[in-house]
Amino acid sequence: MKQDPYKLLVQVLLTLAIVMVPVTVNAQSARPLNLGTLLKSKPKSQPPKRALTVAPKFSPFRNQSQPAVSANTNSVDQNRLINAMKAATTGNPLSAATGQNSIVSTTTPRNLLQNIQPPEPVVDIQQGIASVVLTARLTPGGDTISRGLVWRIFNSKRDENNRLPLVQTLKGGTGNIDLPTGIYLVHASYGHAGLTKKITLTEPGIVDEDFVLAAGGLRLNAIIFGDLPLNEKKLKFDIFSQQKTGNYTRKEIVSNIDGGTIIRLGADTYHIVSRYGVSNAVVRADVIVTAGQLTDATLIHRAAEMTFKLVSEAGGEALADTRWSILTPGGDLVREVIGAFPAVILSEGDYTAIAINGGDTFNRDFSVEPGLDRDVEVYAQRQ
Repeated sequence: MKQDPYKLLVQVLLTLAIVMVPVTVNAQSARPLNLGTLLKSKPKSQPPKRALTVAPKFSPFRNQSQPAVSANTNSVDQNRLINAMKAATTGNPLSAATGQNSIVSTTTPRNLLQNIQPPEPVVDIQQGIASVVLTARLTPGGDTISRGLVWRIFNSKRDENNRLPLVQTLKGGTGNIDLPTGIYLVHASYGHAGLTKKITLTEPGIVDEDFVLAAGGLRLNAIIFGDLPLNEKKLKFDIFSQQKTGNYTRKEIVSNIDGGTIIRLGADTYHIVSRYGVSNAVVRADVIVTAGQLTDATLIHRAAEMTFKLVSEAGGEALADTRWSILTPGGDLVREVIGAFPAVILSEGDYTAIAINGGDTFNRDFSVEPGLDRDVEVYAQRQ
């Protein structure tokens, strides 16, 4: 069945009329479009209605060249849009509100507030010399520290290298020093504990400055499981901060400490590593240091000292120039050493000793029990 050309022409004209008629959406009310009414009635001449224009809110993550959103893209005021974007970028949103329906951000960028710092107060300083008496104590109200202190006095004004000039260093207990009036930074260190204070000498005279260090002492020791003594000459301790840094490692406070040594530390929790020998006998613990007190910490090792010998027969003479390798049951290397009868401290467990001498290789499995120091003989049975 053929379609009437006249009807086809009418449909095309209706389609063109719908597409070409400009449609403006009012921000306050919107009605559905009636096509019948549009074709039968003539549009009345009315003043154009203002379209809703939304200026983009300022954001450091948004592309500032993104255009504003409008319900009628033909009615966008380019100058108003540019002014709104400039005002939003410079943090002055009030200047962008030039139209009734404009919406702008009223948030001031946070970095502008961070850059504003209050000026330092002006201090009236009289010229002269002040006699400063520096004292330190471990806790508030405690006795003053009579020895072991190091006082460092710095000028508060930086030099040409942007460093604080060191005025003087005092050692011992209470510090006495004559200084010209002014502003100084004083650091008191007591072992690995310390405190820095800013002092202002406004006029000549005697000035007392008291430092409360909030520090204590830590003494470390170790034994073998079962309250057995160990070789203290082969015992070392390391002290780390308990908190881990950004790369998941702890800050080392002091290392290679002998057993029984008293270490002065600030009141805090510390991570202690005890190393018995140089192989795998290592234990760890967290210890709390209390201000004004001496903390004794004893760590327990489960290890023993093994002496290796390559012999031709049981109880025979050890062969010299032997290279030793100590392995775990999984094949991990624990220690390598060269000698006729080397002594190695190992943690509790099962091991394999491999001896190489004269191009030949010999081995033996053995076990380590806590506190049981003994000889391990490997038999050189050449074929």
